[in-house]
Amino acid sequence: MSTAADNRGAPVYFSAPGVICGAGDGCEELWHACTAGSQAGIKKVKSLSGKEFYVGRITDEKLTKTNARFDMRLIRIADAALNQLNDGIADAISKYGKKRVAVCVGSCDNGTELSLQAHKEYFSTGKFPAGYSLEMQGADYPATYVSEKYGVTGPSLAFSTACSSSAGAIIKAAELIRGGFADAVIAGGVDVISDTVLLGFDSLEAVSSGITNPFSVNRHGITLGEGAAFFVMTKNAPADGAAVRLLGYGETADAYHMTSPDPEGTCAAEAMREALARAGLSAQDIDYVNLHGTGTKFNDSMEAKAVNNVFS
Repeated sequence: MSTAADNRGAPVYFSAPGVICGAGDGCEELWHACTAGSQAGIKKVKSLSGKEFYVGRITDEKLTKTNARFDMRLIRIADAALNQLNDGIADAISKYGKKRVAVCVGSCDNGTELSLQAHKEYFSTGKFPAGYSLEMQGADYPATYVSEKYGVTGPSLAFSTACSSSAGAIIKAAELIRGGFADAVIAGGVDVISDTVLLGFDSLEAVSSGITNPFSVNRHGITLGEGAAFFVMTKNAPADGAAVRLLGYGETADAYHMTSPDPEGTCAAEAMREALARAGLSAQDIDYVNLHGTGTKFNDSMEAKAVNNVFS
């Protein structure tokens, strides 16, 4: 086995993704929705409190029952994206063996769609509903499910760092491959819209009363959504010719505030510079930047400053 030092600059490749969200089921649907500027996947829903919110929601017809130990909406969303990768995952297992295929999943809200109702019943009767378990809300369960679904026994890691969770999962997947701990990684993330999530963000006064309008002077907050996206990341280029490489990445933590970013975006800019340095690229080499764009007052201001700092 090669050492981590030997593999530090080794290439890491992405498969085509498996993806589902309110805007589309699969890459083609999502691409058409994005290029058309479609907002058809954004629906108004009523929460347990009676308050209504706009959310990016997947239609129930696209989600089917799974064989998971805890078959819940979040797992069904993950499953819909993962099933698009079944052939690629099978090829990785055949090529490298189950012990050499790892799992890295970012998720923050697993089981939250059941939490409020379950605790409401507990406080009323002293018992949780039949079939409810706190394990389904454990941070590890989405990653555990992926490992169980495919029977892979490589490292199975969960990441729960809010909006950076899936990015962290992809970075760690690359490090596992380059460090010699895995030859392929099923990597990505999944999250669900639930009353717990909606009311939690609403308590922070972060949710827009209308559909979000990022980077606008008229912005009023975020529109939350649910979805999943996964890749098979490998040390060898995919056989189908879709050889997309992860060239660089950067991670920082400004520790400025529990829920509010540093207004100057200093660490966000530092993370982008770190990614460029790892990739051996300059800011002038970049044609497209995918912004966070939450539509909140503080994030958009900070992010605009960080991007301007790096790319202007």
